[in-house]
Amino acid sequence: AGAARPPAPATEPPPPSVESGRFFHADFDFPKSSKFGLELTSATQLCLQVRKVNTGDNSGLVSVWNARCELTFPEDRIVPGDEILQINDVKPDLAAEKPSLRMQQEVRRLGAEGGVAFLMVFRRHRESAQDSMSC
Repeated sequence: AGAARPPAPATEPPPPSVESGRFFHADFDFPKSSKFGLELTSATQLCLQVRKVNTGDNSGLVSVWNARCELTFPEDRIVPGDEILQINDVKPDLAAEKPSLRMQQEVRRLGAEGGVAFLMVFRRHRESAQDSMSC
């Protein structure tokens, strides 16, 4: 008789490949009526894409985040071309005509009502990361 086989190890999803980009998250406290400090577009319809990061005094929460990242994790700075895939528990609604609309509404709600965006998931494509390093 054969020996009992050990149970198969739990399978985990593979890490993102170079082709799918680099994933990271940022967290922000949103005081009521605060500025986020980004110009966004929903060109891909499945995410919000960072078009511009405002800089300078009183330019918004992302500028503060980026300044903190300079000292600790510079690769987590938010740069043009980065994609927002999730805000809190809000993800694109793939069944909707405009999948990223829910995320746009969440950004507006946070800015107007305040709150904590404790989980914003970003993806940076390889080209975006290289472009950001040359700025």
